[in-house]
Amino acid sequence: MDNNNFLSNQLKMFIDLNNKNILPSPILLLTNDVKEVFFFVKKLVSNFIGLNYTSEKDDAVFNNRFDIYILDLTKSTGIDITRDLIKFTNFRSLSKNNKYVLINNISFLNSFATNSLLKTLEENIDNCNFIMVSSVNDKILETIKSRCYKFKYFLKNTDIIKNETLDIRQSIENYNNEKSNENFNMVKFALLKHFKENNKFNYENLIRKFKILDKSKKFNQNLKNLI
Repeated sequence: MDNNNFLSNQLKMFIDLNNKNILPSPILLLTNDVKEVFFFVKKLVSNFIGLNYTSEKDDAVFNNRFDIYILDLTKSTGIDITRDLIKFTNFRSLSKNNKYVLINNISFLNSFATNSLLKTLEENIDNCNFIMVSSVNDKILETIKSRCYKFKYFLKNTDIIKNETLDIRQSIENYNNEKSNENFNMVKFALLKHFKENNKFNYENLIRKFKILDKSKKFNQNLKNLI
């Protein structure tokens, strides 16, 4: 099943749970594609509250809402950034409509902010639903994980398949600057594609080496040694 069909099915499942007032909370989505899954979360919640959201260009529709709070973290951050979140959760609206807190990359919260978030989750605030996203490789406080309904989304890396003009040297440089599984796969694809077209012996040799690396999960070495 491709990513679109999989996420479409997940969207229908969560919408059905929400319509039946049995949506679990807090939810923690662990994934190998944080950006794609957080977009999915925003699309899901926009459906809950009746907003038209089809792409990241529509993010402005979430501004100044009393029923949704978005915390999209891109770097390590402290307790200051969680204070507005706490104010939002404590605000009692006149209606009984649900509120939603969306947090991307929760592992970027430092220990003080994480403990503040944990305390908020433990209060189990009525009509306030938390949906959080994190990489499967990130370290998350066990007490937070234990309070969440966890779902794991392993998406296919379609960008690797689509990239037909990937530069080998650039992909290796990207990997050595940031040793992630995604960058490792980009190097693997570029090398295999090049040698398949130019050198059958090296191509077969590389396949054997990558099988060993994949099995042992040793992605943290200098891949220039493979060429």
